[in-house]
Amino acid sequence: MRSGEYVEFPNLKPSEYPFVSKRLIGIHAAIAEVLHMIGAGEHIDKILEDWQRIHYLDEEGADIELLNARLSLVMAS
Repeated sequence: MRSGEYVEFPNLKPSEYPFVSKRLIGIHAAIAEVLHMIGAGEHIDKILEDWQRIHYLDEEGADIELLNARLSLVMAS
């Protein structure tokens, strides 16, 4: 999606969902555009695919980097 394009959600019922701040959507769009420009989308997709792939850790420790990444995200929250 290009910057400035309009998005419509025709199936949403305003009574069921609160309106989202236009400012927050703008911030989200700006961050997404920057990430796209620097090519981070493919890297993020790879990380998410790795996270979904692993349901248990390798006994030999091959998944330690992924575990460290997950823990650092949890600790930062």
